[in-house]
Amino acid sequence: MTPSLVMYAWPVTLALLSYTVITVWVWARQSPRAKINWLGSIGIFLIVFAILIYGTLHRAGENWQPQAYSYLVNYIVLAFLGLQFSLSGFLIYRASIGARLVTSSVLVWAMYFSLSASFITLMSVTGQWL
Repeated sequence: MTPSLVMYAWPVTLALLSYTVITVWVWARQSPRAKINWLGSIGIFLIVFAILIYGTLHRAGENWQPQAYSYLVNYIVLAFLGLQFSLSGFLIYRASIGARLVTSSVLVWAMYFSLSASFITLMSVTGQWL
């Protein structure tokens, strides 16, 4: 039986799902009227799509040889991750006290998807697939 990426990733996904359920439950019981910036929290997922689209545009050439500028693409993907991390911190800072846990759980999901997208993008750009 060969191990797959799903078998390695499911404990992380289960932990994130548990964190999200707990934070939404605590938020609903303590302060359901606390203002959450849903547009900003969900809008941060656009960075995930930007990373994937950028990797598609700059994929490795024929015979899976990386492009001459592939090292620059790596830095740009890291800049996308840094931008997302900075915006996430700002959104958590701007959230009201009662909504910070829920906001952070949504943004942790966004970061989890961004790390996965950047992993796929960097494999696509360098032509080195697992």
